[in-house]
Amino acid sequence: MAIGTSSWVRCVVAALASVWLMGTAACSAEAPRVAGAGAGAGGQAGSGGAGGGGGLPNAAFLQRSIPDAQHLEVNETCPNGTRDGGKRCIPDRVLARPAVCYSGYRSNESPNTLAYPTEDEVKQDLDLLVRAGYSFLRLFDASKHAETVLKVIADNNFDIKLQLGIWIAGGKDKFDAANQDQIARGIALATKYPNIIVGVSVGNETLDTWSSVLTPPADLAGYIKQVRAGITQPVTTDDLYPPFELGPDYQPVLAVLQSVDYLSVHVYAAIDANFASWDYQQVNVPAGPDRAQATMKAALAYTKSAIIAVRSVLKQVNVDVPITVGEAGWKSRVTDKSHKAEPAFAHEVNQQIFFGELEDWVYGAGKDADSPAAAFYFEAFDETWKGADDGWGWFDTNRIAKYVMWSQFSELKPDNAMPYTSADAIYFQ
Repeated sequence: MAIGTSSWVRCVVAALASVWLMGTAACSAEAPRVAGAGAGAGGQAGSGGAGGGGGLPNAAFLQRSIPDAQHLEVNETCPNGTRDGGKRCIPDRVLARPAVCYSGYRSNESPNTLAYPTEDEVKQDLDLLVRAGYSFLRLFDASKHAETVLKVIADNNFDIKLQLGIWIAGGKDKFDAANQDQIARGIALATKYPNIIVGVSVGNETLDTWSSVLTPPADLAGYIKQVRAGITQPVTTDDLYPPFELGPDYQPVLAVLQSVDYLSVHVYAAIDANFASWDYQQVNVPAGPDRAQATMKAALAYTKSAIIAVRSVLKQVNVDVPITVGEAGWKSRVTDKSHKAEPAFAHEVNQQIFFGELEDWVYGAGKDADSPAAAFYFEAFDETWKGADDGWGWFDTNRIAKYVMWSQFSELKPDNAMPYTSADAIYFQ
């Protein structure tokens, strides 16, 4: 009997939602991200520890101290580096650092053309992220870009920890040579920078039936075990939640779940709304700011349901590993005209609401028993090369701050900045 059959309808919707994805998945540095199904988060601006009202949102959250071993009191649940059953762990003091996806390609750069960010550009980016209190970053491959990021961190003594990516391009039958090159590069980097790289993710959205880098679960599990044997850090894979629910199309994914030290789940309400996966229209709420807030609250509920469902499946199959959110974000503007729902909520104020409530649920006063161990917000900077899948960043490609970051970077506000408040969130009409 299929595990997770109670959520099979949602899995089907998510799979259909992702059919349009004939590229690869989120924020990859090796191939364009054309986002998949999943859930996001949102809520009322100003609530909890991360939100912010008025014209300067998130001020208290963004101006907190950067958590580190010296300044953060945490209860280390895995003090010796391994958990029961031999699973490795990322220290709790690292998981407590708010996290973000980082891919630093500017408007004239792209991994497709092998035009990579320079050291100076990467340093500028890391200065911004550290100033915002984000010192736990996710990278997506073991490319030249990753090498540059690690070199800049080491050369400048940045207090930054990383989850490194190893790009898996597909199954062993056709892509083993390319995969082995990435594995070798990833192992070398993890070995060279053991104090910076705290986790390694093997494969990005490779398990979904629609994926252009579709990899048989047995192959992926083998790659995960190979990498794990070559490094000391914990190992995961990043994917959208339906494969991890082990529905009828995904029963073999159990081998992957059994091979990881922790599980990194992608959830995108902003994408799934286009396929009626949740009620973004909220027409039962009067048109106006209340409807906008109701939409974002519904997005948060959808996010929570995805994480709860995956955790339930892990319990059913006796896989005891922590869950992190590998990606969750919100667009600040419409970039994909094929998405019918996007014009109803793709806006800088909605993005700020999403950000505030997601961070509060994971790190702030809203944290509860269902919260993941960490969440990598998607993403730090816009990336022009992604085309219709651009617009998710806190900053545009010129490093001009969006509303979500105005309280921390007032000097980077656009010259024509609107006097936004939470009441300016948009909604379905």
